[in-house]
Amino acid sequence: MHSAQRRNNGATRFALVLVLALALPCAFGASQEKGYKKEFVRFTCKDETVKVVPKDGTLPKAIYLCAGNTLTWDANGHEFTVIFIKNSPFVDGKKLFNNKDYKSKAAKQDTVLTVYDYHIIIDGELIDDPQVVGGGE
Repeated sequence: MHSAQRRNNGATRFALVLVLALALPCAFGASQEKGYKKEFVRFTCKDETVKVVPKDGTLPKAIYLCAGNTLTWDANGHEFTVIFIKNSPFVDGKKLFNNKDYKSKAAKQDTVLTVYDYHIIIDGELIDDPQVVGGGE
């Protein structure tokens, strides 16, 4: 009698695990049921220009840079220096831009969405500014 009860408990646990395994993906939105919509954001791939803006940093605040495209920093009448902190988004690895050297080489190809943080100094003042985003498919 004791062993029959064990089998019954084991069968009950197995059934419970099976039900939960089938139910959990639906609970977390992994289902393709009606009402679930997968959304994508598309960016236009083109060479980008970022305007230097005192107190704000840049305009636009963040950009998406596609592989092969370039980035131009528009000084907008100000002295500026941009320093990419860890990695460079460009094929040549360049991390420093300023009024005399303001255009990048082509952006490198990243297979995953990658954020490239940088510092920007405008008219001698360090500005908290966003980043360049590249990669993805």
